[in-house]
Amino acid sequence: MAPDSGVRPTEGAEVESGLYRQLLANVAPQVRESFTQEQRSALADAARRCGWGRHQTDIRLSIPLLFRRYYLVLLAGQERRSDQRRHQDRTVHPVMTGGNLLFLGAAVTLATILGSLIWTVGFVWYLSG
Repeated sequence: MAPDSGVRPTEGAEVESGLYRQLLANVAPQVRESFTQEQRSALADAARRCGWGRHQTDIRLSIPLLFRRYYLVLLAGQERRSDQRRHQDRTVHPVMTGGNLLFLGAAVTLATILGSLIWTVGFVWYLSG
């Protein structure tokens, strides 16, 4: 995106969210220039409501693996979604998928190997002491 998209939210509004900038960057310039102030404000407000917000736990890792990079995000905090929203999320993003099961199997295997290695090294150290 260009440093300045030429579109600004309502004067005085502090909406410089990444989502707002991404939305503007993906709109054709001729369309972006045609936005009214009311449309800009509505877009800024929608971007503000769609933001992740802050979480008590926010861990983000980028992992190089087999000539590609993968990312892992762990977010945790107080549940604020409605029952309807949680049901919708479970439908759209089910937990029991092949990729999730593969990841969990690999994580358990890696944890078992590391745990065994740490226990063995500790046991050998104990016997040698």
